[in-house]
Amino acid sequence: MNYKDVIRFQPELRFTNIYSISDRMLKLTNGDLFVAYNVIKATHELHSVENFKLNGISYNTSIPSELLNGFIYNDYKANNHKMFINDVQDRREKTNYRLEQAEENRFKDVSSMQVVERTIGTKLWNLKNYMIELLRLPD
Repeated sequence: MNYKDVIRFQPELRFTNIYSISDRMLKLTNGDLFVAYNVIKATHELHSVENFKLNGISYNTSIPSELLNGFIYNDYKANNHKMFINDVQDRREKTNYRLEQAEENRFKDVSSMQVVERTIGTKLWNLKNYMIELLRLPD
């Protein structure tokens, strides 16, 4: 499915290519985002092919006419919102994985420390009892 199919299913939309913004957005987003004119609302809008596949509605946001001078393209290119969301999600997953690993390692360390403490404690307790017994013995 491409932008032409989206426009075909939504007859109120007209493909708009002011300053070649739609062509550049399509190229930058691998055919996902484009600008269309909505004849019912009389506004320019940013639409997404992926949104249409998922929800049956391609609408993303309205774009004021004064921003149709390449600002949308430059802003998207500078921020690359989809990449940003994916990066945040990847970082979150890596952080969670590291935290889980650290927590598991902490419990491993705690259990090994408990074994050491138990062993030393037992030996110290035995040594203490031995010393007490030695002190109780008559000379």
